Amino acid sequence: MATEGIPTIDITHFIADTPILRDDVIKQWDLVFRNYGFCIITGHGINDEYIDNLYKKSLDFFRLPEADKMKFYLGKGYGVGGYVPRGIEMVSKSVDKEAVGQPDLVENICFTMNTIPTHTDVCLDEIVPEFTVTMHNYFLSIRQLAQIIMKISALALNLDPSYFSEIVEKIEISLRLAYYAKTEINESTKNAQRYGAHTDYGGFTILKTDDYQRADKCHSLEVDHNGTWLPVISPQNSFIINSGDLIERWTNGIWKSATHRVINNNLDNERLSMVFFTTPHHDTIIDTLPGTYKDDKDKLYEPISAGEHLKEKLMRTTVKK
Repeated sequence: MATEGIPTIDITHFIADTPILRDDVIKQWDLVFRNYGFCIITGHGINDEYIDNLYKKSLDFFRLPEADKMKFYLGKGYGVGGYVPRGIEMVSKSVDKEAVGQPDLVENICFTMNTIPTHTDVCLDEIVPEFTVTMHNYFLSIRQLAQIIMKISALALNLDPSYFSEIVEKIEISLRLAYYAKTEINESTKNAQRYGAHTDYGGFTILKTDDYQRADKCHSLEVDHNGTWLPVISPQNSFIINSGDLIERWTNGIWKSATHRVINNNLDNERLSMVFFTTPHHDTIIDTLPGTYKDDKDKLYEPISAGEHLKEKLMRTTVKK
């Protein structure tokens, strides 16, 4: 079941263009991002097989010996693609560069649409057969969902439905497969978190977690809602959607970029998240959208390029190379 407090939106009727009910989806979308910055969506139409196949291939990769995974490490920290072992990333520094503690208890491998095989000389499919085609199918499916999300967003902001079309065509999409291995808390990990409190850097994030698989529905993801941490568990056939920093800047703070974290419970279980980021092309200037302010004095943010914003966040996040 969906977590109490985090709204669920069935977008079936928007995709089907059902009169009246389609407008209800648009209204719900506006309310949820004003109040939470997070929601759970159903009725998205993504092939379950594509989701399940990528999940299985991802676990196959992360369960490999470290030496095999390190063949895909580029040695440049987080955010440039490829594999990033545990001990490199401390995401809370993206919010507070003075944050102290140990690196997050996570390892990941990141891809963009044009660099699915990563930048290394090693073929990923030699390590995990058919990983590349599995990744490609997922990318294409989620990209289509991202286009739908941006159309809903335009209408929810009283803009032309095609307002973001040109931006979506050039959008920078990336997939972060994040793996949290079984962990014992000891001297070397006692001050670490599975993933520290942070906001996402770019546009909308389309997230698939496996918390629903826990027998006791034990959550790990939490969202800060007006000072209270709300647990998030989404059903198997759903996605979690959250708005990032650039959405908040675009909407002049009307829609939230909510702080969220992965807490240190259930450490005797491995956990996998498939995180799909949508970020405007790095040259895109993020300026306050029409209708979100009365005059220039009402603007909360100065214009910034998407690339400049992302670069600053990534530089803070990497604590070790």
